[in-house]
Amino acid sequence: MRLEARQVTVEYKMRRSQERVLALGGVDLVVESGEFCAVLGPSGCGKTSLLNVIAGLQATASGQVLLDGLPVTGPGNNRAMVF
Repeated sequence: MRLEARQVTVEYKMRRSQERVLALGGVDLVVESGEFCAVLGPSGCGKTSLLNVIAGLQATASGQVLLDGLPVTGPGNNRAMVF
């Protein structure tokens, strides 16, 4: 399987102010079949947001995630997330 993220952007809307906060901006990632990938970074940098998009649990503001060339549009039995 090939996992590809193309220009993935994730935004959140603040409840009180309705202000939009950028969590990820234009992330590109390719993980080929058999490769091992780790996502590292400080708290609040968007690691969980990226994993939620890859798992199909969260939509992007723009960009897309492809699994074997097909768009990830929701959760599926071909990928999992372990906390």
